[in-house]
This record gives sequence, C-alpha cells and structure tokens, in this order.
Amino acid sequence: MTWPITWPTGTEPEDPNIKRLCEVYATACMTALTLHRVGGNPITLMPGGRDWLFGHYVWFETVPDVYPIGQFYPGTIYPSAQELQQPHTVEEVQAIVLAGPVGDIIEVKADGVVLDPSEYRIEDGKYLVRLGGKYWPDTQGDNFTVKYYNSHPVDEMGAHAAGVMAAEWLKAFTRNKNDKCRLPANATTVSRQGITIERAAGMFPEGVTGIPEIDAYLMLWNPFGLKVAPRVWSPDLPKHRQVWSA
Repeated sequence: MTWPITWPTGTEPEDPNIKRLCEVYATACMTALTLHRVGGNPITLMPGGRDWLFGHYVWFETVPDVYPIGQFYPGTIYPSAQELQQPHTVEEVQAIVLAGPVGDIIEVKADGVVLDPSEYRIEDGKYLVRLGGKYWPDTQGDNFTVKYYNSHPVDEMGAHAAGVMAAEWLKAFTRNKNDKCRLPANATTVSRQGITIERAAGMFPEGVTGIPEIDAYLMLWNPFGLKVAPRVWSPDLPKHRQVWSA
C-alpha cells in the first residue's frame, strides 16, 4: 500500500506485527472512504497500437506551454462513436491520455528503454506529453509501458488521519478497557427505556467514522459520503491493458 501513516504521540505499539496489522486495516479503510482517490497501488498501462488509437491517444501539431482555459488542445482529433469502429493510422503521437487522476509517474518505458523524467511531462492532470521533439512509439506491449499512481498523494493531514485510524484499530484488537475504541459498532438496533432505535448496518454506513480527526480529512475527498466514485462509461471506447501492482 502507498499510504504513509503518522501515529499520534504515545500510541504506536512496540510489537511490529500488531503495528503492521493496524496499519493494513487503517490503510484499507482510508482508501475505501476516500473512494480510492487518495493513496492506492501503482498500475502499469500498456497503450494501444496506432491502428486503433481513437479513444486512447491525443495527438498534437504543437504543444505550447500554456493552454487557454476552456479551449480544446490545438491539433487534437475528437472522433465520433462511428469513427471509433474504423481503423485509423496516425503518423505522430506526442501525447497519450492516462486514466486519471494521475498522481506520481513511476516509470515510462518506450521501445524497451526507461526514459528520463526530463523527456516527458504531465499536462492538464491526464496527458503524458513527450518532449524534445520526439513521439511515442507505435508498438504495444511490454516494450511501451507507463507505470504510475492513478490517485492523489497522501499529504500530512491524510497521514495523521490514517495514524488516528490505526490507533483506534489497535484498541479494537487489544480490547483495552481503559482506552475505549472510538470506531463505530455495526449494531443494527438499540433499545433504551422501551424505545428501539435502528442503525444502518455496516461499519461506516454514512461514509464517515464519527472521529473528528479522521472525518475532517474525509470531508475533503468524499463530502457526500458516497460508497463508490461515480464514473461515466461508454461501450464504444476500448480500454488500455492494465497491470495492477500490490
């Protein structure tokens, strides 16, 4: 996992196995509650060949340093759904579209050679642009790959929130009676003085934990408590091949 954890002062356990277990649970919870928009694992993208580029590549006549807000990129071809069904050939591909969000680029390999980071850059949060007047290769497979994190990096606030989460999991695992765990229970009904209150099933039914230090961070990434991030999918557009890394 790629979520750094900062334990609150005096809460970090001495047992490395217990510590690792708490951090695994905390990372899984934080990743899910932020809709996988933060942290995550690296993926390796294998861009398609030039005989079926539409929907995968964006190509340019020129790539200026500054683009006017609200305008299309110069030289970009925007195909229709019918055009996607036809084979096409493109001579020069200078930029490819990565599935966003694009966090950190780990490695770009072209023609089997790992490129120096000075040979490419990310533009508009999703375009991987080749620099130096060069173009991306027209081959597909292991010789042309892009390995990157398709999520945002974890900042100091996120690392602290995950540390608070890990500390609460430590309480749950060790069942320390003197230090009550603040993680929500998943009871469905509670009866008090003849009154029965129903609670939603699940550990975080509203997308929050009830712990202020954690929820303040979650509100930045999932303010409406969604279970799954919304997506727009079109059957007309084929996808890149992807390899997920643990």
